[in-house]
Amino acid sequence: MPSRYKSEDGRYRKIKVRTWGDEKFRRLSAPPPNGQFLWFHLLTGPHTTAIPGLSSIGEAGLSEALGWPLKAFRRCWREVEAQAMAQADWQARVIFLPHAILHNEPESPSVVKGWIHHLVEIPECDLKNQAIFVIGSHLAKMGPVWAAAWVPGWNTVWSPASPSSGTCASSGAGTGAGTGTGVPPVGPPPAAMGSLPDSPPEQSHASETPEALLAVWQEYVPISRRNGLPGFVMTRELSAKWRISAACRLKEAELAWHRKAIDRLSRSKWACGGMPPSKGHSKPFRASFDWYVASESNCLKCYEGRYDD
Repeated sequence: MPSRYKSEDGRYRKIKVRTWGDEKFRRLSAPPPNGQFLWFHLLTGPHTTAIPGLSSIGEAGLSEALGWPLKAFRRCWREVEAQAMAQADWQARVIFLPHAILHNEPESPSVVKGWIHHLVEIPECDLKNQAIFVIGSHLAKMGPVWAAAWVPGWNTVWSPASPSSGTCASSGAGTGAGTGTGVPPVGPPPAAMGSLPDSPPEQSHASETPEALLAVWQEYVPISRRNGLPGFVMTRELSAKWRISAACRLKEAELAWHRKAIDRLSRSKWACGGMPPSKGHSKPFRASFDWYVASESNCLKCYEGRYDD
């Protein structure tokens, strides 16, 4: 899987993790130990996981992978750590790049759900808990459906270490290993996070049905026809296929969330048939209920305003 690192202007390049094992790449001259190359390796090395910035590897493993003496690796690590770019618990063999999530946001809540499988493989320690908090905080800012996707990781993996238990060390092992994480144990999600739910949203409520979602769509059909536009396509009843799709969308987000998404879509000229037909089509596009529930991506784009004028 390629690693992606976005720059501040939105540009990014894909770098395949297997580059590090490529025969031709390995034949190239290696750089002397330095902080910049270490940072590049921390971002894209074979130790990385699908979870942005969180992985399990020790300092000996990293120095061996880079072909550097341990003493030289520790010197370069201190450079990176001094810039608050990375943290480590060498006893637990966990490293975390706290700003990685800012440049590697998930493409959908389904991607976040996939992170949970990798999360359980990270050794339990205070730094892992800190990572759960940092990533969860960022996902909460992205929206409730994103935060809800991270809740299983929070609820099932959360295992704060007692300061007296000796489970995790906050300092590096060995002479010159560095200061490690320097963070205290993290407790349960604070109330200040607000939009990050303490438990997965309840989807079994009687009103959270495919029929209810269709009713919201029907409500916005006349609204979408403002200013003389053709508006949304009216769907009067659910087929078996679209009933299943609608049920899936309701598992991903509550009905109120979908109402906001559909309301925003109703203001889009493109979605309401107000734009010229695209190449190969004789008629302008008009959003339909079938199209809306067909994929999680369509719903998210509506909610995020990707179709705004």
